[in-house]
Amino acid sequence: MVDLTHIFTGSNSTGGSIRLAAMYKLFFAEEWLEDSVASVINHVQYLCFIISDRTWSDSTIPGDQDYILAYLANLKLRYPDRIFVYKGSWASQLDHVQDSLEFVRQSCPEASHVLYIDSDEIYPDGQLEELIHHASDPVNKLSALHVSWYTFFKSVYFRVDPVEPYRPLVLFPLLPEVRFTKFREVNLPFVEVPVCIFHFSYVRHSDERIRQKLLSFQKDERIQDGWFEKVWLNWHFSMRDFHPVHPRNYHALVLVNTQELPPAVVTRFKTWQSGLTSSNSIGTLNISGNTNQRVNACSLGFVLVTHHSAVHLEKCLKYIAATPHQSVLIVDNASSDETINIAGRFGASIITLQQNLGYGRAANIGARISHCTILCFINPDCFIDAGTVNDALAVLGNQPTACVVPKLREGENMVHGKQPGYTSLKLLHDMCETNNRCNDLFPVLREQENYHDTDWYWPHGACFFIHRNIFNNIGGFDENYFMYMEDVELGRRLYAHGYSVVSLNRTVTHNAQTGSNIDSVRRRALLNKARLLYAEQNYGSRLYKTILPLVRE
Repeated sequence: MVDLTHIFTGSNSTGGSIRLAAMYKLFFAEEWLEDSVASVINHVQYLCFIISDRTWSDSTIPGDQDYILAYLANLKLRYPDRIFVYKGSWASQLDHVQDSLEFVRQSCPEASHVLYIDSDEIYPDGQLEELIHHASDPVNKLSALHVSWYTFFKSVYFRVDPVEPYRPLVLFPLLPEVRFTKFREVNLPFVEVPVCIFHFSYVRHSDERIRQKLLSFQKDERIQDGWFEKVWLNWHFSMRDFHPVHPRNYHALVLVNTQELPPAVVTRFKTWQSGLTSSNSIGTLNISGNTNQRVNACSLGFVLVTHHSAVHLEKCLKYIAATPHQSVLIVDNASSDETINIAGRFGASIITLQQNLGYGRAANIGARISHCTILCFINPDCFIDAGTVNDALAVLGNQPTACVVPKLREGENMVHGKQPGYTSLKLLHDMCETNNRCNDLFPVLREQENYHDTDWYWPHGACFFIHRNIFNNIGGFDENYFMYMEDVELGRRLYAHGYSVVSLNRTVTHNAQTGSNIDSVRRRALLNKARLLYAEQNYGSRLYKTILPLVRE
């Protein structure tokens, strides 16, 4: 280790302002480059891109240099004094990174620090600012800063948790004596700082890219036998110890709340996903409790959202088990009763959420994870038979753009699954009824000619069937609705996109309001909140202000 204490005497001291030069060494498969640059460009003074003409493997596949050069040329037009590009040839990664550092020194003499960043690394909001704060601390003036990272695997929807023990170097002072000792280590003391970045190295849209990555590993580290075939191509959510070299560092995955990610990242992944072959798409991921099972790509998937749902779940799953073509995915909103144990006994795929995210968000998670072409969203207090499933599949075979809804038997009452459009009059009626206000107004409201809107219909959310691509096309459920009215809002968008709601001449038993163990006061509060939101979104502030007093005690 060299003595660098004499360096920190002038304007280049970390006690002064931090001037960052981001250093990217590029060679191939730079799918995330634009997103990575977007995450740092507002916080660094310079960006240096050092492009190799080869990969660090025995692969002969060339890098994506045409794309890289075109992107960087456009970037330089926008930021002519901040972008520096060097293209060269090196015999090893260490040579590449050493020359990269020298290029940064020559190109950015006013820089005080180097931000070492790979193109598959993205800084979440606030994390780069936090890193700069630590670099500004005089205690760290002689140190290289290392951080944590969340490595995403196969998809932006899953990441390693807890974070793997490896802590990558990301920032160090730009000093004459500093040299790389390995491709991500420098001859400085290092300190780990509480910053976490996103790492998308294993979220690539080409199997061949992963083959390349493995070849680059093989020069220094031993790959697990058969890893590409057994793990990469046949990955499923329940897999454990799945890193090709350090399996224990990648012991388990957690589901990602995509609101934590930059929207552009999710959009890019969805764009890739739509053009992928079946072996690469998240739509084929097998997360079944039976890890050897492969469900037919044209099968039906039941999606159940649960929250303290043990009272009816076992009977519900028994009925589902007797239906054809079925795969069951349960997204559990932080139940503390026997819900998870019951689901496990039936071999259902289970996504366990750490908090109650609400029905819409949980259902959307299920739709994203499911590998089935047709989805049946069904409440855990519904009991469906094989005849209903067969008829629904037959209707969807003839009307693939339809949303199919059976009738519901709720005690002595028969409820239509296909409901007419929700009008402001019906909204006012339901608000009065729920809050026991203006009871004498009910008949007057119901007798109005425009009490229902028969131009459009919505599917009762307790049970309906829909093609997954249709559900995705309209954006799934509106996640602003925590519980209730999300099915009404979905019906509005189905209508707006030209899709139909079709009534099925079959009946499903529904133990209404008992699918989740929620007390009546909480239910009323959730209903009020959902209807107020719907009023504001669709009928403006006037109706919202009219019905708001109805929920006040």
